Amino acid sequence: MSYPRRTKPIKHKHCVILQVSHVPYTMSLSLLQFKIDDDLYFIKLVVSELDVWILGETFLRSTYTVFDVENMQIGFAPAV
Repeated sequence: MSYPRRTKPIKHKHCVILQVSHVPYTMSLSLLQFKIDDDLYFIKLVVSELDVWILGETFLRSTYTVFDVENMQIGFAPAV
């Protein structure tokens, strides 16, 4: 299996837009990169064949997240 990789860091102007319940959330691609070496970067995105999304630390850091345990719900709002 090959993994996506870059040899240069991603600039802040590039972004990923993730839509959850018709609300767009924008994350800078620079937040999604992981430096392996001086000239090697990995992108922290995983492709899955399942019809499910796992929202990780990078997404949760870019939003205000409320966990409603009693009603088994999670709410998101864009962080400012």
